[in-house]
Amino acid sequence: MRCDPDDIAIVIVNWNRRDDLLVLLDSLYDAGYSNYDIIVIDNASTDDSVTALREKYPGVKLIQNAENLGGTGGFNTGLRYVLGCDYSFVWLLDNDAVALPEALEALVDVMTSDSSIGLVGSKLLHPADTTLINEIGADINPFTARPKPKHMNERDRQLPSVLDVDYVAVCSVLVRLSAVKRVGLMDEAYFLMWDDMEWGMRFGNAGYRVVAATKSCVTHPGFSERLPTSNFIYYATRNHFYFIAKTYTGLHRYFLIALLAGTVAYHNRREQWMIGETSTSKIRDAAEKDFWELAMRRTSRIFDDKKQPRRVMLLETAVEGATCVALSTSTSEPVVRSLVSRLKANGIKVMLFGRKRRQEVFSWFDGLGVWRRPSTFGYLQFLWQMWHHRCDATIVYYEEMVRLPMQFGHSVIRLNCNMEVVSVTHAKPIASIVSELALLWAAVLAFSIAFCRTLVLFGTKDTLRKVEQVVVMQKSTDYSEVGAIKKK
Repeated sequence: MRCDPDDIAIVIVNWNRRDDLLVLLDSLYDAGYSNYDIIVIDNASTDDSVTALREKYPGVKLIQNAENLGGTGGFNTGLRYVLGCDYSFVWLLDNDAVALPEALEALVDVMTSDSSIGLVGSKLLHPADTTLINEIGADINPFTARPKPKHMNERDRQLPSVLDVDYVAVCSVLVRLSAVKRVGLMDEAYFLMWDDMEWGMRFGNAGYRVVAATKSCVTHPGFSERLPTSNFIYYATRNHFYFIAKTYTGLHRYFLIALLAGTVAYHNRREQWMIGETSTSKIRDAAEKDFWELAMRRTSRIFDDKKQPRRVMLLETAVEGATCVALSTSTSEPVVRSLVSRLKANGIKVMLFGRKRRQEVFSWFDGLGVWRRPSTFGYLQFLWQMWHHRCDATIVYYEEMVRLPMQFGHSVIRLNCNMEVVSVTHAKPIASIVSELALLWAAVLAFSIAFCRTLVLFGTKDTLRKVEQVVVMQKSTDYSEVGAIKKK
């Protein structure tokens, strides 16, 4: 079939998500644009994704990788293919996304309105509630190198049609292929996470606009709703270091890496002193070590996936006699909903608490919610509500950081990943204050030591020099004649 210069390619990366893949493919036929070809990159799935795809969509181009190359490797396989044809744009999609009507047409309208635009992302909506925004692109805080998603967990409303951002999530992004030939492919060293953030920053540094099209709507699981598995924690930590090393230069880069190392040490030591030795802290330490050794791509480390302690009693037994409890929302929304039902069934009043950015996720809750920002005022507000409503207990999750205001209930109840009670500790206000102050100073000391240790590593490791070589190589790679794989 002829490659028309104005054709659009759609590249989907799949790994063991047969049902999600088929739902996504079904949704593309209402995407509002007919002149496209679909290419599915399968990362060596072990389910029947390939069989189902061939049976239901025999006209879809299928490229099978011999191994799981992660999101970056999978998308790069697709990008290399489409760069060998005469496509102008490629729409990259995660297999767990679902395109709503006219999603692609809105992306094309924005992309063709300005030749300086390199990437156009969609407005991402929560699958279970499409009136709730997941995010619409994001910026990177230059002082912390952390993402600041736009409109995360806000109700959908009238917004400007185009938002300029630092990056857009690659789960739904339209890419100008002529820009890719200048900027380069995604960096496969990431394997998962932070890859789209660095790619977006690279486009921006090359002079291209990175924007989000608010009229292009795609559903995708909420980023704030992800449960932190061992792999999630590992790649998020390791790749954050690598992102900083690649994106920033000079003293700014040195400061941000040292700041991140200090922050990792702060949280690790605080967790260990409050809870005991945790698998989470070990994972972060391993991730930081692998960055300095540049052990990138898919890790060979095997984690025990945050082994949880066994149940010591039923939740109903732990809250027996309580009239009001404060329940943390730092787990998934369905789990919180189930716990609220169990507590209310026992005649217990529930007060939810959590980060303000997740308030709308729990809009169904008809009781009191304390939605705070991580600030002194936020914790004082929570403490006041705990006292005012005479909360008898605070329910949190294993390895969750327990702040001072949470300890002023009658007891602190910890749950494991199966929502089983693993410990019950009774708060002693004076002892809690002394302990909190001691932990704070000890954690600050750990931060300071790690910050200084990182400054020493700059002089003893050649990691940053090797990263700079990667950046130079990516800038000098010529993609103008890519054509190893031609469209048939």
